[in-house]
Amino acid sequence: MKTKLQLKGFAVVAFFAIFIAAIIGWVMNVIAIIGALSGPITAMFIARCVGVFAAPVGAILGYF
Repeated sequence: MKTKLQLKGFAVVAFFAIFIAAIIGWVMNVIAIIGALSGPITAMFIARCVGVFAAPVGAILGYF
């Protein structure tokens, strides 16, 4: 049986990993916007621009 301290440590590590993955996804979203500036304005481009200000959306779109 795991102790409360082990479960709390796992939760902290899991939260930290998700937080880092979200930051990386958001940065990848910003890089994708910069790469798409010379192209046409599409629905994905608009969604990515919204994702700059709505960080959870940008973090998810960064991986697509």
